[in-house]
Amino acid sequence: MFDRVATVTLPTGTAAEFPDECVGCGQPSPGHTASIVTRDARHHHAFWAGWHKLQVPSCHSCARRLHLWRWWSFVRTIAVGIAGVTFGIMFLDQKLSGVVTGIIVVSLVGAAFLALFFIDRRFPPSFNIDVRGATTDYEFRNLSYAGRFAALNGASPSAA
Repeated sequence: MFDRVATVTLPTGTAAEFPDECVGCGQPSPGHTASIVTRDARHHHAFWAGWHKLQVPSCHSCARRLHLWRWWSFVRTIAVGIAGVTFGIMFLDQKLSGVVTGIIVVSLVGAAFLALFFIDRRFPPSFNIDVRGATTDYEFRNLSYAGRFAALNGASPSAA
């Protein structure tokens, strides 16, 4: 509907091959890679297990944007939670009961997360990876890049 990414799904153990061009801007032979580290959150409860590292071809500026987007995604999630709790403690807790304050704070934080979800779906990053147990989803904003990636890895892209 409003997703603007193509997803290529590969088995998790497969070493993915990328076309020799920047994943962000499409510059041929960028001569640089972005190191992406991610974790399969469903891989047991041990924090040290389920980590995956991937080298994605990208020029320096696109690698910087990709890393900034990933950090911003993490930081804003923490910031929304902290802001909601702070708002509840500083303004609502003094005037309302604890249960009502909690319901309002959870509703506000949930609405903020829903808005962020829609913004992320409308304006996705150039590349994202999602490890899900036995399969790994590689998401590309550039549909033709996704097609070339899928052809190199013997898969087919699907529009999300």
